[in-house]
Amino acid sequence: MTPRPIPLLLALVGVAPIARAQSAADLAARQELVVQADAARERGEHPRALDLATRASLIRMTPSLQLLIAQEQRQLGQLVEAYASGLACARGAVADPGLRNRESIRATCEALSRELDPMLGRVRVRLPADAPPDTQLRVAAAEVPAALRDQPRLVTPGAVVVTATAAGRVPFRRELRVAAGSTPEVDVTLAPELAAVETPGRGPGVAPWIVVGVGAAGLATAGVLFGLATTAQSDRDTQCTRDGCQGGALDLDARYRDLALGGNLALGVGAAAVVGGVVWYLVARRRPAVTASAPTLAITF
Repeated sequence: MTPRPIPLLLALVGVAPIARAQSAADLAARQELVVQADAARERGEHPRALDLATRASLIRMTPSLQLLIAQEQRQLGQLVEAYASGLACARGAVADPGLRNRESIRATCEALSRELDPMLGRVRVRLPADAPPDTQLRVAAAEVPAALRDQPRLVTPGAVVVTATAAGRVPFRRELRVAAGSTPEVDVTLAPELAAVETPGRGPGVAPWIVVGVGAAGLATAGVLFGLATTAQSDRDTQCTRDGCQGGALDLDARYRDLALGGNLALGVGAAAVVGGVVWYLVARRRPAVTASAPTLAITF
């Protein structure tokens, strides 16, 4: 059970000797914030109490104010922050022999830290030996300074995400469940990214030209058929006079009609094939190059 907080107003008497850098207006504003924080705590308004106490600490931090912050963080489930505040509070009390209620504040801070210690989890992260100097490591969304990367990282039990990024490396991400009192280990991998490779498009190839060739053949066939149709028409006309046509003229007339129809069909197909092949070629030439980008990696457990 957490010892009952020491009323902060009792500790304000000892603030003046260590707060001479602040103006009287600053100290008055700080004292009002502390009074409001104490009142909010008594009403059970812990988020407001923590906000007010934190604002007061920006003017001047004292062990008693640090204790209030630690207790409110504990109430709000911010276990890692409360543990760190408790340790800072105890150190501050030890370092200030003139602090009013010094031993009581120190003992309360140490008791809070001892209570929280087994409730926390820790994560040990190992970076690869070839990790670049610009590697950024985050545990539970908090960046880990380079000097502390070989130390277990305190975390609130539950789901914890470990990420690592570096220029030219595939980003690393792992989510794990951390139990109170446990120290799981995470081996980070930072594989080199694959460089983006640009390859030329396949281009139109020979297929459009084959279609154009078929169209040209169709046009040539149309020319031949029209020529034969013209000959058949001439032969028919020579067998016809003002008095009428001979018997073979009817066959020549039918031949003319068939050849003319075939010529028209060959002309249409050939022209369509030529136009289609040219359009195919032009469209295929404008296709962009194919770019293969480097893959990204996200590992979730």
